[in-house]
Amino acid sequence: MLSSGYSNPMDYAKNFYILNENNEWVKPTTITLPNNIEYLHSSLLKGYDGVETLILNEGLTHIYSNAFDSVPNLKNLYLPASLSYVSSNTFGQCEILQNVYYYGTIESLLNINFENWEQDNPIKNSLSFYMKDSNNEWNSLTDVVIPSSMTSIDFNRLNSVSSIKTLRLEEGTKVINDWALAYLSNIETIYLPSTLEKINYDPFFESNSLNTIYYNGSISDWVNIEFTDMTSNPMYRVDNFYFVNESNEWEKISTLHLDESITKISKYAFVRMNSLSTIYISNKLEKVDEDAFYECNNIDNIYYYGSTSDWFNIEFVNDNSNPCKYANNLFILDENDKWVKPTKLEFNSDIEVIGEYTFGAFKDVEEVI
Repeated sequence: MLSSGYSNPMDYAKNFYILNENNEWVKPTTITLPNNIEYLHSSLLKGYDGVETLILNEGLTHIYSNAFDSVPNLKNLYLPASLSYVSSNTFGQCEILQNVYYYGTIESLLNINFENWEQDNPIKNSLSFYMKDSNNEWNSLTDVVIPSSMTSIDFNRLNSVSSIKTLRLEEGTKVINDWALAYLSNIETIYLPSTLEKINYDPFFESNSLNTIYYNGSISDWVNIEFTDMTSNPMYRVDNFYFVNESNEWEKISTLHLDESITKISKYAFVRMNSLSTIYISNKLEKVDEDAFYECNNIDNIYYYGSTSDWFNIEFVNDNSNPCKYANNLFILDENDKWVKPTKLEFNSDIEVIGEYTFGAFKDVEEVI
């Protein structure tokens, strides 16, 4: 085994030849690493400047810095399922890398630690990425299923796999991290699980073909998700957003029912929900957090199952928390259980504090008592 660059005679030679099957001296264009290689260092591939196809052995776990500097003509790279770590400054010199073939699963791929995504992820630095399908044939990734064991989706694993069109996160995923699903240039559809608890900063950045998202949960589930900012909410970028309705069918919601189980709506929960035209709100709602209804510009009517006194007790964190900023009409149930527009406001003695942004709802009021 060559332990360092000084042990390798190819550090000093201009050309390296091997005997082919016809007993002729040739420069190798395809090489397969032997099974005993666990760590790939820069010295190991010196002299193989003519190599176009490199097959890394199963059992290889680590690829270290500058490992591929000596193979500038590399076009095809086969990665083993055993790979777990790729150091910095690894693929920067592979300027004509075209195809990457990976023997592992989606789960093992997502567990590889790329120290520097820009330079070290061969998926980003190649034109095409392939994995084995159920028939044990190489296929580019088009429909990807993230298994339930992956509770957190991190940045740099699937980024820039241009072949992906559909991505399904199975039930069990709880967190989508910053830019985790960014740069998927041809992705069209994403399925999100009801188990989601948090979505961090702009996970869908530059995934510009994304047009439809299916959320496998209810409105009650959705309003409890923690969004880091507006761009965390996929509604910010996607118009076609579907929930599972009571009949267990996909529904693009135009009418939103905030039932009695919902007492708080999280920040940015319905940002740019352009399909939304009607909202029904129970009198159990206590707080609507920051920018929950930001740019919901198509809201027409809001129906509130409570009195004006009940409405005054709702805490709206800012003006974009109150959906009435965008609505044309607010209706409240009167004593006869009929929907009416409030034209008169009476402040009872039990009302001690009226929160900010509350009066954005009462556009038709003519009298205040």
